[in-house]
Amino acid sequence: MIRKETRLHRDLQRSSRDLDRLIRRYVGLLQEARVPLPAIVRSEAEGERLVYVCEYKGPNILQALEGLPEILKDPALLPQIFSILQKAQESHLNFDPHIKNFVVDQGVVSYVDFTPPWLPEYYEIRLSVASSEEREILTPFYRCMEPENLGYHFCSDFLKMDAANLAFMPELYRLLEKKGLIQGDYKGFLGRCEQIKNDELRRERNGVYLL
Repeated sequence: MIRKETRLHRDLQRSSRDLDRLIRRYVGLLQEARVPLPAIVRSEAEGERLVYVCEYKGPNILQALEGLPEILKDPALLPQIFSILQKAQESHLNFDPHIKNFVVDQGVVSYVDFTPPWLPEYYEIRLSVASSEEREILTPFYRCMEPENLGYHFCSDFLKMDAANLAFMPELYRLLEKKGLIQGDYKGFLGRCEQIKNDELRRERNGVYLL
């Protein structure tokens, strides 16, 4: 088992029950979309924290394979990840496709990120306590999770982690285009990846919390 604990910002503590309800709804939507997830065996939603005890589904793929070059060499992992992204797109789900959100156990990939729940109701709760500056930062950040951005977002996170990963973008572009997860030419693809990377970095640099 693995324990996933989120300590809520003081402005969101009064909404802990609502956030737990939205997280459970989001998990249900992922399950309906046939996204492979660990089972939640126990949870707590009281005041300052949300706790979910889940079955362990292995280390994240970066830990298992030590970087993008090794992931590209593995013939089994990327097809599973792309299948998960396609399921989220087809079900019109907002989704965070960061590579660290995917784990692998005996060659089987699962998705483990369900907090925050990327739902309009969560955005409404968070934005209701946001300053004008936070709203300006969070609005484009939330768009990074939209279904049509998943392929670009997946790649942008590699660029954010290490600029050297730019060398592998042509190969990822080819694979994602073949799967229909992105559209347009390579220049447009890179531009969109850079925009998503910058929107995420802006939130991180300014310390804008999510929960």
